[in-house]
Amino acid sequence: MLPTAEEKERQKVGEAQQQVQQAQQRAERAESQLQLAVKNLLQSGMTVEQVANITGLSDSEIAALDI
Repeated sequence: MLPTAEEKERQKVGEAQQQVQQAQQRAERAESQLQLAVKNLLQSGMTVEQVANITGLSDSEIAALDI
């Protein structure tokens, strides 16, 4: 039996929710990687200003990372 219009719509909604969830997970991974990079750069002796130049983050954003 062919799916009804309502079933097709539910499937589309479910697929869209999965895509949003995957995008959120990718964003969280990217944020974690950026935090780790900032931490490593600071621990290697770079100044906050140097790290800001490299990462594109502001000084206050780096300070807010609580590293």
